[in-house]
Amino acid sequence: MGFRTNRVPVAWLNLTQHKARFVLSILGISFAVVLMFVQVGFWRALMDSQTAIIRMLDADVFLMSSTMSTITDIENFPRDRVDQARMVPGVAAARPFYVRYFPFVWRNTGSFAEQVPEWPIRVLAFEPDRARPPIRPDVVPDFPHLQERLLAANTAALDVHSKPLYDAIRHWRDGGPAPRGICREIAGTRTRIIDLFALGTDFTTDGTLLMSADNLASLSGGHFALERVQFGLISLSPDADLVEIVEDLRRSLPDDVRVLSRSELIDAEESFWSDSTPIGFIFLLGLVVGFVVGIVICYQVLSTEVTDRLAEFATLKAIGYDDRYVNGIVIQEALWLSVLGFLVGLLVSAPLYSLLSDQTGLPLRLTIGRGVLILGLTMAMCVISGVFAVRRVATADPAEVF
Repeated sequence: MGFRTNRVPVAWLNLTQHKARFVLSILGISFAVVLMFVQVGFWRALMDSQTAIIRMLDADVFLMSSTMSTITDIENFPRDRVDQARMVPGVAAARPFYVRYFPFVWRNTGSFAEQVPEWPIRVLAFEPDRARPPIRPDVVPDFPHLQERLLAANTAALDVHSKPLYDAIRHWRDGGPAPRGICREIAGTRTRIIDLFALGTDFTTDGTLLMSADNLASLSGGHFALERVQFGLISLSPDADLVEIVEDLRRSLPDDVRVLSRSELIDAEESFWSDSTPIGFIFLLGLVVGFVVGIVICYQVLSTEVTDRLAEFATLKAIGYDDRYVNGIVIQEALWLSVLGFLVGLLVSAPLYSLLSDQTGLPLRLTIGRGVLILGLTMAMCVISGVFAVRRVATADPAEVF
């Protein structure tokens, strides 16, 4: 027997008949959606924050210590390697870049100093290059002008995304003036903050200063501190072949340095945090937990819906509708739940991302790619729940109805 069934949205009417239960069902699915959004957001924030320095630096190829497993290590190599790389044909520029942690601390002042007098702070230092600045101006706007200003003695720029552990950031976020022109004690030396830049914190760093190599030497007790560097920034000539130059550098330089292209270094850094540390695994596990929670919630909703309507489903079978149509009603309900739960979860996740980013300083971004990923996972978990719930429809026997 054939019927035209497309005119009556049975699945939608079933879901919305009991308004309160319908709303609770959507909220339950959206909870799982928000949980997955947060886990994916933190996982990508981990990767993006750990590679933020790489993306900030203007270089085609990077030199780093062969013993450095991640860029947060303090391993270094002789500055002479940068000079040797400059001699390789096809290399347009080779510049050292310094990343320092210990013993640099920021000393707070005023009443805030009585509570937490000082905090460790990361220092990034560069050697100025007017022809090709070492930092990309699209990441740090007007950097060519900033690098000239940072040549002044005892000056630095402060990362605006530093945590409010540092009093200048805390006062600014509480409504005070931007921390330009203030002076603070850094590593025992009074240093003036002349500007701000945006980089962001990561899972090992709460705040960052940017300064010239000469100022770093002043804080470190002399220019001998510049003889060991963390990165060599290699820029190639416009007509140079990247793969060929990388191989030439690897052959020309000693084994105490690694030579990696920008993409290779980003991939290596992300692989380290994803595969070699428990942090990446924890966030991926959280995503799986959110997915499983969503399956359980959706199954409970659909199972209750099917149980309450077994007589109706049996009646449909009795008047001639086949199992495919009856099962399709349950799957349609699952799809409705997935789409509506996703939309509500998305509306909640957007401001939540912004709040978490402000509080942690991590780059949580709600991108189209992440939205598509979570939508796909939400639809998958609801359809899986629907498949399990469909088995209950098979118990709807028309003979029991009559």
